[in-house]
Amino acid sequence: MRLNDLPLTSKLNGAIVLLIVAMLVVGTFTLWRSDRITSESGTAINEAQDIIRKSFQWQGMTQTAVARRATRRRRARRRPTRARRCAGRRGWVRSSSRRWDCSPRGC
Repeated sequence: MRLNDLPLTSKLNGAIVLLIVAMLVVGTFTLWRSDRITSESGTAINEAQDIIRKSFQWQGMTQTAVARRATRRRRARRRPTRARRCAGRRGWVRSSSRRWDCSPRGC
């Protein structure tokens, strides 16, 4: 049986079925490829969001540390060095560590 011997309706039906199957194959491949690209981009987006979250967290921690350091410096400038008085001794002696201590020589 040759193609020329078939009636025209069979030829058209065969061509339509062949086109529908080809479109189904192309659609399946396109769907598979788009799902793969979507999953890869979702993974990349999640990694980028994690990096952004960590950078904001790091920035916040850095700002907190800088603010604490500035507060400590301001407090250190505002208040004078305080001296401690030793019980039972009379004098105040400044030690090398910038604190006031009692010394046996000075008391």
